[in-house]
Amino acid sequence: MTQARPVNKGLLISLLPHVILLVAGIILTYFAHIKHQEALNNKINNALDNRLSSLSTGINSRLDLYQYGLFGLKGFVHGIGANNLNYQAIFNYSGSRNYAKEFPGANGIGFIKKVGVEQLNQFLSDAKNDRPDQTFNLNTLVASSDEHFIIQYIFPEQKNIQAIGLDIGSESMRKQAALNAALNNTAQLTAPLTLVQADKLSHQGFLILVPIYKTITISDNKKQRLNELLGWAYSPLLIDKILDSLAHLDENQLTISDINNNTETDFFSYGIKSETNHYQLTKIIKLMGRTWKITINASDAFIYNLHLPSRYQAIVNGSFATIGCMFIAFLMQLFIFRRSQRIKRKALQAKKNKLALQQANLKLESEVKQRTQEIADMSMLQRSIVNSTSYSIIATDLQGVITLFNPAAEKLLGYKADDIIGIQSPSIFHLKEEVVNKATLLTKELNHPVTPGIEVLTIKATSTTPDINQWTYVTQNGQHIQVNLSVTSLLNNEGDTVGYLGIAYDLTEQIDHEQALGHAKELAEQASQAKSEFLANMSHEIRTPMNGILGTLQLLQEQPLNEKSKEYLKKSLYSTRALTTIINDILDFSKIEAGKLSLEHKPFDLFELIHHLESDLALQAHDKNIYLKFEINIKHKFWIGDPVRLRQIFLNLISNAIKFTSQGGVTISFNLTDEKRICCKVSDTGIGISEQAIERLFERFEQAEKSTTREYGGTGLGLPITKSLISLMHGEIKVLSQLGSGSQFYVYLPLEQAKVDESELKISSAEFPDLSEKIILLAEDNKINQLVASAMLEPTKATVVIANNGLEAIALYKSHKPDIIFMDIQMPKMDGLEACKQIKVLDSEQVVIALTANVFTEQKEIYKQLFDGYVSKPIEKHELIAILSTLDLVDS
Repeated sequence: MTQARPVNKGLLISLLPHVILLVAGIILTYFAHIKHQEALNNKINNALDNRLSSLSTGINSRLDLYQYGLFGLKGFVHGIGANNLNYQAIFNYSGSRNYAKEFPGANGIGFIKKVGVEQLNQFLSDAKNDRPDQTFNLNTLVASSDEHFIIQYIFPEQKNIQAIGLDIGSESMRKQAALNAALNNTAQLTAPLTLVQADKLSHQGFLILVPIYKTITISDNKKQRLNELLGWAYSPLLIDKILDSLAHLDENQLTISDINNNTETDFFSYGIKSETNHYQLTKIIKLMGRTWKITINASDAFIYNLHLPSRYQAIVNGSFATIGCMFIAFLMQLFIFRRSQRIKRKALQAKKNKLALQQANLKLESEVKQRTQEIADMSMLQRSIVNSTSYSIIATDLQGVITLFNPAAEKLLGYKADDIIGIQSPSIFHLKEEVVNKATLLTKELNHPVTPGIEVLTIKATSTTPDINQWTYVTQNGQHIQVNLSVTSLLNNEGDTVGYLGIAYDLTEQIDHEQALGHAKELAEQASQAKSEFLANMSHEIRTPMNGILGTLQLLQEQPLNEKSKEYLKKSLYSTRALTTIINDILDFSKIEAGKLSLEHKPFDLFELIHHLESDLALQAHDKNIYLKFEINIKHKFWIGDPVRLRQIFLNLISNAIKFTSQGGVTISFNLTDEKRICCKVSDTGIGISEQAIERLFERFEQAEKSTTREYGGTGLGLPITKSLISLMHGEIKVLSQLGSGSQFYVYLPLEQAKVDESELKISSAEFPDLSEKIILLAEDNKINQLVASAMLEPTKATVVIANNGLEAIALYKSHKPDIIFMDIQMPKMDGLEACKQIKVLDSEQVVIALTANVFTEQKEIYKQLFDGYVSKPIEKHELIAILSTLDLVDS
């Protein structure tokens, strides 16, 4: 026999509250469901009762409306008088009424005549004659010999034609209703009956009758009323038309019955009875002598439109509430269980913590000893740093009393730390006037008063941003020492300022060094100035004989010579110009090194510059039997820049390309990049450049190969000068080349387009202008240059007067009043600058052109301010023609 397993009492105890809650929830949910069902039934019945009351009220209101219409006809009959009542009168009356609109559901309104047996034949004859169609027939429902109640008029006639001539007194139900109306002087409804209309179909309906008496005054005697009765105003009512308009407003099933002698006759029914619910209400109403029973059955749509809660809502709510309570009970049990577990764990943890605390105390004691030793070591290190540093370190509290004074401060200022710390303020180390001046500056800077004292030193100091200034320290023996003092604020652990720290170092050596550097700079500037003056003098001394040589050769070129002599002369001119180029390169390089080379910014014609390059270099290319091709892919002609330096750049690059090309030729193309920079590409089919040589191509006095200098010549300054000029123009130069495959130089220049009116440009002439009857004064101390200049000016046909110095130039100006003066700059007794100034004082409009061998930019600027133009030596014929052509004195 197996042994039963023991029951866990703790589990049973934990489940007991849940079982109790479940049973209680089921019971409460059941009673809530019963109560919920009762509430739903009450809501449906109340809504159904309201709907039934609304229908009853609607039926009463509709029948009252028809009664008012019959009263209107009754009033009309009394108004015109019973004797004047005829077909035309009632036709006119009916024409004035809109029965369909005023009395919806009524099939018409008519008049029933009470006719005695002895009056029947006369009535029928009169009725026939009264009608326009002369037709009137008597219709009876049942043969009768009693009084007749004949429908004489009814409008509209078309749909009620079957009713004209009908004797309603021949049928007992209609007759009884008519007599009740007459005896009681009230409106009376007939029982439901079948009406035949113009469509010859049978319709369920009833008649509403209002008695009309012969006089307005109604007798209280019922028998007397019958004797005074004229007839009835009546209206045939179709039940469907009357009640449909009301029933269509209701979605429920509706039934109306007529009750007579405990007999119910259903005469109207609408809708289909619901099979899913049995909500029904009945109401009995009294209407004009009849008793009607109205029964309404609730439809499913009606109940749905009430938006009632679900029939099982109470069950659902109860279920959720029960489950919720059980869940809350579970959470409470879980909370209690976990709380007890936490208490147990805390007790266990407390034991562990006590043991750990004992261990931690032992460890902490060890760490405290170790940390104390580290702090002591750090303090010793800090003291060593402070004591061994060469900077003066002084600390103060917030009141400015010194709290630290390191050995470097003692050495710098001569005070002992024991005599300073806790006693003195840093103010004793400062010049009073410096502190006062600094306080004044800080007051203006900070917009609030700053008093001279320790505040001046610390007001702008923070813990992260030191206040650094140069001060004059005063030592104990009164010596003044310049120091650089950095002041910061000192913070405690809470971030509050507790004092200030000043670190100063002696500036004496630095000041001495700066003074030495200043003196060296001054000497260097003097040497540079001497160099510039030497170059200027050398330029003048070299260019003066060069002017004689080049001028003489140009004059000789115009003389008749044989072919061999012309060839010699051509080579002499080429060599002279090459020598001039070398001189210019050396001078330009000197100016670039000195930083004294400046550029002009003026409009120039790029196309003209390119055409001049082509003219100047064509002969050189032709002599080597290679092609020289220029391609211009730029539409805009005028740009802003320095045309002279641009010509120098392009001339250097193209000349080099021609120089190092023996076969093929050189192609120069000008394009505009997407960045609107001018790109000049110089391509040749020459000897090319190695990769190693490209790296040092733009270094001064360098060429691609050492053998190149011997074979092709050159100073090695052309490309360095070219690169320097391009850099001054904020451009760049690139080189692509392979040894033996030619080279491509790319120059990119960010020039601006210029707006120039071409119609205003002066076209320079290639021939000397005619200056007949004009006087030219030539001030030149060199006899050869006098001869050359005079010979060059001879084609102008002007009278040339020569002065040997500035004093002679002034004297000859006064005696001859020349039209043009060509003035050399460097002359004995008085130089050209002074002579020009004195002449301009005498006549500011006098045209004076400078002749100079000095080509430095700063000198050219002086010439532009004082002279009306200048011509550089050695004099080129085309430059002399150009300057003469621009003067207003020239005759055409």
